[in-house]
Amino acid sequence: MAIIKPVYGNIRKAWPKENYDFTPWLATEEGMEILSDEIGIPLRALGKEEPVGKYFLDVLAEDSNGDKVVIENMYGETDHDHIGKLFTYAAGFEAKTLILIAEKFTLEHRAALDFVNKNSDIKIFGMEIRVKKVNEDDYIPEFDIVSSPNDWTETMKENEKKKGRGWGKNLNPWKSVEDHRRNAGLPDIFDLIRNYLLGLNDVEEESRANLIYYKHKDKLFASIAPQKSSISLGLDVDMTQIKKIPDFARDITGIGRLDAGDLRLKIHTEKEFEESKEIIDIAYNK
Repeated sequence: MAIIKPVYGNIRKAWPKENYDFTPWLATEEGMEILSDEIGIPLRALGKEEPVGKYFLDVLAEDSNGDKVVIENMYGETDHDHIGKLFTYAAGFEAKTLILIAEKFTLEHRAALDFVNKNSDIKIFGMEIRVKKVNEDDYIPEFDIVSSPNDWTETMKENEKKKGRGWGKNLNPWKSVEDHRRNAGLPDIFDLIRNYLLGLNDVEEESRANLIYYKHKDKLFASIAPQKSSISLGLDVDMTQIKKIPDFARDITGIGRLDAGDLRLKIHTEKEFEESKEIIDIAYNK
């Protein structure tokens, strides 16, 4: 068996600018779910670039208890500026769960977070991020927790027992297709799309944390992300071949995402699904 070494890329390839690209993505349902899976705490974004005096918090979120969570992210190596702002935001929003995301933590800053976790009731997660290259244009974010609250291991065990409860129910970073369907707000539409994709010749299906991927001849061409009010269908398609892009579709070229390609369709109805078939075929035959 051949061992394939993962290929990692520059985070700026996925999200060119931290404030204009990464922060907006992190505040999406997709970003929050990935972060929730990593730390074992269900999160929901309340806003981004939230003001605290003359400063602006990257992402304000809440957990399933309604308690505020402040999230600050940065590219490069950690610095005093962002750590200081993190505590300023915590005070401003009276948050006791803090998350700092950076490409690299210095030993001194990691020690500082560990000290606070050990000597206070404030919970701080220090998370390093990198992106793994999936194909020529697509990347998947990977988080590595370098500092966490003292009781985090016990919390993770407790969350495993609570799977299936509340809006942050599945905290396992790997989900089966059945898990995805159970979480889908529109299971009938989910079945229509999935069955159509699998009905195409020589298609492989792979279920991940937040999406189900579909490959044809080893090339990723589609992905499904079940959501509460729609089914998000990502397609790797040549836009010039599409006669008319539907109103429920969005060109996400250049935006950091996990979708299979640069076109995202939010499908709510059977009619929208029927309109999507031609575009699915174009992606399949690309």
